[in-house]
Amino acid sequence: MLPPHFHPRASNFVVAMSGTTRTFMIAENDAKTIESTLEPGQMTIFPAASVHTMMNVGCENAQLVSALNSDDAGTHNLMVNASFYIAEIMIQGGNSDQKQLRLI
Repeated sequence: MLPPHFHPRASNFVVAMSGTTRTFMIAENDAKTIESTLEPGQMTIFPAASVHTMMNVGCENAQLVSALNSDDAGTHNLMVNASFYIAEIMIQGGNSDQKQLRLI
């Protein structure tokens, strides 16, 4: 699985080469999640700043070719950022053991 992330300065073009890949995208403002399944030869586009994720749902390896339309696309991994902020908020609030939360 590719963790949920977004590219603030680039659209992402993805083509499936092998396997079966399920994609999920939220365009903006908590819009309805758009789901699709890519088989070999099929493609999708994730517009700039859209939150998206992909996962292999088949029994074989999935290969994808991905291209961004900017040399400076920026990538923000939401799970890494979210776990850091949740831990910091809990530490600042004094609600948990700091050593345990730093492991998140």
